[in-house]
Amino acid sequence: MRETYLYPYSAEEACRRGEQSLWRASYLENIDCKDAIQKAVRQHYDGDHLDKKCLTEVIQEFGYKRTAWVLANTVQQLEWGGQYSSENKAWASQIYIPPDKLHNLSFVVPTRSAVLDGVVDQYRTAYRALGLFGPSQCEPNSFEDLNYEGKVLVLSSDTLKETYWTPQAQLWYVI
Repeated sequence: MRETYLYPYSAEEACRRGEQSLWRASYLENIDCKDAIQKAVRQHYDGDHLDKKCLTEVIQEFGYKRTAWVLANTVQQLEWGGQYSSENKAWASQIYIPPDKLHNLSFVVPTRSAVLDGVVDQYRTAYRALGLFGPSQCEPNSFEDLNYEGKVLVLSSDTLKETYWTPQAQLWYVI
């Protein structure tokens, strides 16, 4: 899997932070990921059926985080004219993509929205298969009690490198 950092801010914010090189490397990687998704669709869609392994190589090469970023950006940018399921629209809206009209369109996957909806379904299925803990397995409002001593904490997968994306790696006992 490629190791380019997924930069979470806009180009404008990167300039303010002096992190233009990080942003640019991530931006170019987003475009490469978009191209890989487009190529995978061409190879795995026969005009009527999308092969179940369409995203396998993309996820292996770019990882879950970047693949999600590019797919969510595509749905967000094209939501107004797309045939996306309400579940996929809701999923995409939960991923924060910083507004950047000049650059975000550069990594929109150019394929029919109905086909891309199937690709997003495949991504979400592959992610769920990892069995990671999510907000639904946590105590609501548990952040209000700051005394975590003697408790098991669940770290968000977003805080972990993908090489540690296992349910076991998410659990931490506070001494």
